[in-house]
Amino acid sequence: MEIILFFSLPPLSSPKFLGVVVDNKLTFTNHVDYIILKCSQRLYLMSLLKHMAMGSEALKTFYVANIKSLFAHACPAWYNLLSDTDKTRLERIQRSATRIMLPFSDDYEHRLDNLALPTISTFLHISCSEHFTKIAYDDHHPLNS
Repeated sequence: MEIILFFSLPPLSSPKFLGVVVDNKLTFTNHVDYIILKCSQRLYLMSLLKHMAMGSEALKTFYVANIKSLFAHACPAWYNLLSDTDKTRLERIQRSATRIMLPFSDDYEHRLDNLALPTISTFLHISCSEHFTKIAYDDHHPLNS
C-alpha cells in the first residue's frame, strides 16, 4: 500500500532568494529592512569596538568588511528598483558608521572625505555599472545578447 501525502504551504509574502528578500511588488523595501536590521546589529558591535579604543582606520576596515558588504550583496538585482526613501535609509547606516569612526567631525561629507569613502548611492551605482559593463563586454556571458 502506497501512501501519498499532500500538503500545502501558505505562500510567503516576502521570500528570501539567494540572500535577497523579494516582495510581490518588487519594491525591495523588505530587503532594505533586512539590511538595516543586520547593519544595526553590526553598528552596535562597531561602537563597542570604538569604546575599547579601536582606531578609526581599524573601524573603517571593520565597516567595509562587515557592514558595507551587506549593501553590495546582489545589488545589481535590487538597487535600481529602490525608492528614494529606501536609498536614504541605506545612506543613514553609513552616516551612523562614519559618526562612530570620526565622532568629532560634524559634517557627513567631511567625514566621507577623511575616510575616503563614497556615498552609499555612489558606491552601489558604481558596483551595478561595473557588473553590467562586465556582462556587456563578455561575449560568452548568458545575459549578453
